Amino acid sequence: MKQDLEKAIVSYLDKHRHMALATVKDDGSPYASTVSYVNNGLTIFFMTDPGSQKGKNIQFCPKVGVAVTEDYLDWDKIEGVQLAGSVEWITDQIELKQVQQMFAQKFPQVHKYLAGYGVAIDIIPFLRITASSINYLDYSKGFNHWDTLTL
Repeated sequence: MKQDLEKAIVSYLDKHRHMALATVKDDGSPYASTVSYVNNGLTIFFMTDPGSQKGKNIQFCPKVGVAVTEDYLDWDKIEGVQLAGSVEWITDQIELKQVQQMFAQKFPQVHKYLAGYGVAIDIIPFLRITASSINYLDYSKGFNHWDTLTL
């Protein structure tokens, strides 16, 4: 069961590109933003400017929430991933290069947008989200049905 659930979650993450990321501001209030991501299995990676609001929030509190879903008109077909975990900046240069390459492959348009700032992807910092628990929503099994994977 756990292996099948993990496989379903990874497959869903692999097929999607954007997630809602919830962080905590230094005054304790929530902050949500939409970011593009890549994943390697259950590990999720994204980029942001360390000086951005979400970058500052992560420095304050590394706990995050993530939601990945689509805009479903038919509620019987809703699927999605909800994740709780922690986030950290990637400091290992080998891992960072691999993630930068994964991101550029999934989002080739990134080069165009970064060039507008006069930078290349190889200088962009990335973060790694490590999940502690993941809910996989699948309303085809019944309204409000989800299975939880605890890591």
